[in-house]
Amino acid sequence: MSGISDGPTQLNGYHAHIYYDTARRPVAERLASAIGSKFPVQFGGFHDTPIGPHPIANLQVIFATAEFHHVVPWLMLNRDGLDVLIHPLSDDSVDDHSRYALWLGTPVPLKLETLRRRYRPELLPAGQDLPSQDFVRERSMIKLDRIGHVNLRVADQEASKRFYRDILGFAIAEEDPEHGGVFMTLGENFHTLDIGQHPTPDAAPRPQRGQIGLAHIAFQVGSYAALRDAYRHLVASGVEILRATNHVNQRSFYFADPDGNTLEIYYEMPHALQLFEGGRSDDDAALPVSGRNEPLPAWLLEDWPGPEMQARIDQLQAQGRQGAQV
Repeated sequence: MSGISDGPTQLNGYHAHIYYDTARRPVAERLASAIGSKFPVQFGGFHDTPIGPHPIANLQVIFATAEFHHVVPWLMLNRDGLDVLIHPLSDDSVDDHSRYALWLGTPVPLKLETLRRRYRPELLPAGQDLPSQDFVRERSMIKLDRIGHVNLRVADQEASKRFYRDILGFAIAEEDPEHGGVFMTLGENFHTLDIGQHPTPDAAPRPQRGQIGLAHIAFQVGSYAALRDAYRHLVASGVEILRATNHVNQRSFYFADPDGNTLEIYYEMPHALQLFEGGRSDDDAALPVSGRNEPLPAWLLEDWPGPEMQARIDQLQAQGRQGAQV
């Protein structure tokens, strides 16, 4: 008789993924509220669009090993028709989502190729940085869409207006000195950036890198070629590039506005949230920079992302097109 192969030697807890569609999201919300009130669990949030290996919307619930015999039997009897994946948290997330998975209801085909082997610490019950059950109640009350605008008090309103308009390409939507100053837009909404004259600029402290509060403002471009063009334009306009960074899922460079506020322009890989569902580790690497009348850095001239990552992006885009046709 053949022996049974050994499984993981240590379990760090469990995830329950509760799947829903738009019509049944209120059911998932009620279920989450009940779980949060009955058991000491943590919530990874409602994901209303496909993420990582999960092709449909799901709520992630995180709980310790000791809670398995409380949470799972309750879900068996109270899932209200929703399909649920329960998987352990071992040292191999791919096996956890496949070989060791427990399904309540109908299994959902998972995209295992998107998974990283290791879990980020905050995805484990021992990481106390995740939102508590209060997160579910908060998400039921408020759903933010995006950051609307940034308001800056500046030392010289005209100088800042010229910088953001003539160098960064903002358009002026309105100038109203009595009610806030200059309202500037990138075209998608009425105002993205507001600048107003500080009443006593000579006595006001300037931004400092070690300050509490705002560290930088980041602007996103739609392609790697656009990142290169932005870099070239800024250098030609006399703007000093302070530093550049490879953030794994994005590349960016930093500079400053007339008041010393640090600004960033970056390009992010398409489908980054799905590509790095387990976290990107954020192993930042410094990239070289250049000045006026100097050649562009080599990293701006190469094809990025590389072939292997681009193949994964193409696959996700193809899956998205297939899903749209269903």
